[in-house]
Amino acid sequence: MKRLLITMISILTLSANAGATSNERERALAFAQGDYKEIGITAVPTDILRSLTKRYKGFLLDEAWISEEDGFRLSLSNERKHITSFYKSTGEFIKDEVK
Repeated sequence: MKRLLITMISILTLSANAGATSNERERALAFAQGDYKEIGITAVPTDILRSLTKRYKGFLLDEAWISEEDGFRLSLSNERKHITSFYKSTGEFIKDEVK
């Protein structure tokens, strides 16, 4: 009986974790595709602009988008690279996509 109980708890725990993993994948996909609307570069918060200046010396901020749920998506480029940088609405850096 004790083994049966432990086995059932293990199965339920694994099932719950699998659901969370699926949820995380869906959230990541939604973030990548996002429901962003284009904004002017001057609408990007100062904290994010400072971070961009430090992280991407020699790059120009070409375009900016905002999503209520996901934050900012920023397009930067220089002569050789194009980078899409993602920030939370709080100004926290999330990730880069280099093209």
